[in-house]
Amino acid sequence: MEADYHRYDLDDHSWSLLDGHLPGRRGKWGRVAKDNRKFINGVFW
Repeated sequence: MEADYHRYDLDDHSWSLLDGHLPGRRGKWGRVAKDNRKFINGVFW
């Protein structure tokens, strides 16, 4: 059986600390990001 998470995935607590500081959120200037969490995981990878 394979795990539902991968090596560089952020846990929910860490993500909650970062989420409010990233651009691309609804209601802010600029384009709305499709998935900031996936982008940050890609940066760590």
